[in-house]
Amino acid sequence: MTNPALDTEFKLWAEADQRQKSYVVEILHWFHYRPTRLKASWKQEEVLTWELLRALDVLPQRLFLRPLLERIAASSTRADAAVRQLGNGRVEVTPYPSLELPGSKRNCKSDIGLGSSGRPTIWIEAKTARFKASDLEAQLEQQQAAMASLLPDTPNVLVTLLPTPRALNSFPNLSWDDVLGALKSFERNIPVAIADRDLSHGYRLLALELAKRIESHPNRAKGWV
Repeated sequence: MTNPALDTEFKLWAEADQRQKSYVVEILHWFHYRPTRLKASWKQEEVLTWELLRALDVLPQRLFLRPLLERIAASSTRADAAVRQLGNGRVEVTPYPSLELPGSKRNCKSDIGLGSSGRPTIWIEAKTARFKASDLEAQLEQQQAAMASLLPDTPNVLVTLLPTPRALNSFPNLSWDDVLGALKSFERNIPVAIADRDLSHGYRLLALELAKRIESHPNRAKGWV
């Protein structure tokens, strides 16, 4: 006999059949249990991050993810080594990879993980909202220390996904404009890669929706302040 007091939503979710955790269900669950301070949540990086995660998973990687990885590789020697370590196979995309910290920090996570063999080796931290550079740098230093502990013998890199004017000197940055450029390039190239318009329709629609979201984002209109 179960104890209702122990059947918290988070416990029930953790124990749920994996086949029930479809993409839409995960999003609904995640946002339903966010703090109420996330008003107008479509403006926050959380929603845009979920949309980007879906695009990274669904769009043909050769035409979308790989160009982004080339941009990351060009940002630093460490980033180049981490990208080369992925090889030419399919890259695994991990939503919110855990820092695997103990105690009160056990829920600390990055935003996007890219890697292979079940372990993300490129972590991406995304921001669209206002932030203090010092606060973000402290958060990133904690994440980088966690990566060093989890991946002591594997090339790895922590990358920010920030508007170019807010990029930090201490970490390589993939800008939202880089993502937008990759999406627009994808739209141009997908008809060549998949000549059948019926087969390419869904890919183009997903890329177009995300491109419009980035292009018209409220913070972008304000200069990504």
